[in-house]
Amino acid sequence: MTRNLVTLLYFLLVVSVSEPLMAQNPFVDRDHQWSVPALSPRNVGYKMDVRLDTDSHILNGRQEIYLYNHADVPIQELWFHLHLNAFSSNQTAMSKGIAQLRNMLSVPLNQETIGYCRILEIQANFNDVLPTLKVQGTIASVQLPFLLKPRESILLEIRFQTRLPRLVMRSGHADRFHMIAQWYPKLGLLKEDGTWVCPPYGPNGEFIAPFAVFDVTFDIPEDFQLISTGKSIETITENGRHQIRCYAEDVHDFTATVWDRFLTLEKTVDETTLQVHYPPGHERLAERQMQALEAAFIWFRDHIGPYPYPEFNLVDVPFCGLAASGMEYPMLVTGFALKLMPEWFRLPEETAIHEFGHSYFQGMVATDEFHEAWMDEGVNSYLTSLIMDQTYGECSFYTFFNFCAGAFDRFIDKDHHWLRFVKPAMASDRYPNRDAYAEAAYSKITLLLKTLENQIGTDTLTMILQDYWNRFRFGHPDGEAFVQHLNAFTDNRFDQLIRDCIYENSFPDATIQSIDSSPVVPFKGYVPDKDSYLEEQQVDMRIRHRIIFAKRQMPLDVPWRIELTNGEVHNGLINARDDVRIVELETDPETDIALAHIDPDRQIALDLDRANNKIDRRPDEQRRLGTTVLFLILLEVVFHVY
Repeated sequence: MTRNLVTLLYFLLVVSVSEPLMAQNPFVDRDHQWSVPALSPRNVGYKMDVRLDTDSHILNGRQEIYLYNHADVPIQELWFHLHLNAFSSNQTAMSKGIAQLRNMLSVPLNQETIGYCRILEIQANFNDVLPTLKVQGTIASVQLPFLLKPRESILLEIRFQTRLPRLVMRSGHADRFHMIAQWYPKLGLLKEDGTWVCPPYGPNGEFIAPFAVFDVTFDIPEDFQLISTGKSIETITENGRHQIRCYAEDVHDFTATVWDRFLTLEKTVDETTLQVHYPPGHERLAERQMQALEAAFIWFRDHIGPYPYPEFNLVDVPFCGLAASGMEYPMLVTGFALKLMPEWFRLPEETAIHEFGHSYFQGMVATDEFHEAWMDEGVNSYLTSLIMDQTYGECSFYTFFNFCAGAFDRFIDKDHHWLRFVKPAMASDRYPNRDAYAEAAYSKITLLLKTLENQIGTDTLTMILQDYWNRFRFGHPDGEAFVQHLNAFTDNRFDQLIRDCIYENSFPDATIQSIDSSPVVPFKGYVPDKDSYLEEQQVDMRIRHRIIFAKRQMPLDVPWRIELTNGEVHNGLINARDDVRIVELETDPETDIALAHIDPDRQIALDLDRANNKIDRRPDEQRRLGTTVLFLILLEVVFHVY
């Protein structure tokens, strides 16, 4: 009996029994399941058989899709992602957004380098619905010949063809390396009101999809290796090809990479197998990435919650595949490492920690990476920096002679020009470029959370994020749920700051507006209570220093500090309700202002223009500052990545 017939008979049994069993997913493999009870609703299931031609880079596949209508209303239209159509022409949003990258990589767009995903046949409960198929770019829809009522199920049978593009961004092929990501017809996210979340695919922002069960068989040449989402449960080799069956549950995507030169470093932590797959020559880099991966695994286990899957794979892509690096998928991520990266520069470690973190913040929480990318990229970037600093110390990102930077310094010290014009709460296709997207979705939220951490403490904020993850995992929460969760644990103390940061083009800034010094002039003038004119005589010369501290869009107490050349130090605050504080000091003529500093301990990480935080008149400081700036510019040029 064929697998298709078995599936069909099981499906007919499921849809014919009583309503409480209607949501049973027919693709759950009882012999290989790892989560009992289920972690997610499992309203969707995929069974796919796919053959990869490594010469043409074409995937020919058949898929069965199970869908349970959990909406409150009947539905008659189904929506799908066809992500790789983003690479089908030079007129797509993706192609326009990566045109410069394509030129830099010398990958022209032509018949040999395009990519696509095509639905060739589609049936719904034995009804041919291909004539109703409508495709608009990376989005497709079909009309059912019947209403799918709430708590009813449907089985789709699809034949499709996917051509992997020449690798320029995320998905594709380069030489013999294949990154098979976002490659199959994938259902959008059905909401309770019967509408679909199925956004277009472009260069900014990423994905959203329902949690599902995947049973996928790949047919590849026997001299290639397959690394994928899920767990390999069966391999048959015949006629020079491997047929590898993989199974995954409670994930919202299925990704694979196929290459013929991977080496593997493996370690078991608790009951999870961690694997780093790397190209020859990256042995030391693989060890560094494994150490970082283990540190991240333990930190998230201890501070957020257990990792529920049996495997985690980090793919250290070969040099030809660097355009696929730094990406997160369920149970599989890609790292970023170059052979000559020195030990003191921990970008490979940071990338490994960051991508593993996405297993929690997006992978399991499953927020909308297109409309609210900040919910995973920002939260995860904050946690990445926190883990980096706790694992590697104060100089966690790099340490080189006298130069040192922690993970948060990458965000605090960078230019935030675009945040004057964009905000985190924007759909990804509205950002004018990658820089604007990165500043809003990554940097601003990282700095907001670091600021909150400095106000309430690391342990308290970590506990809040842990509770958020436990409450909303496998739930697709929106941004408002996150904001309300923060407010509930902080008595709304930071509500204005949080909402301005996320939903407005706010540009919080604390600054020293001016320092003026002038002699104290003896009194001259009329004295009303004496009804006489008075001129006081100068006794000792005194100097009055007037320092103006100011802040904008920053409803927090902000500290300031003044140091005098005689060693005196004066400290104070601009109250959360105030925007300006004028400080006047009197000194003798030999004493001057040596240093004026607002937020001297860098507690307000969300201060987006730190260049105006300090006026330093100490003689050696300008020379030291110039050397540091020169070094940071060099690093930015050599290692400019997001």
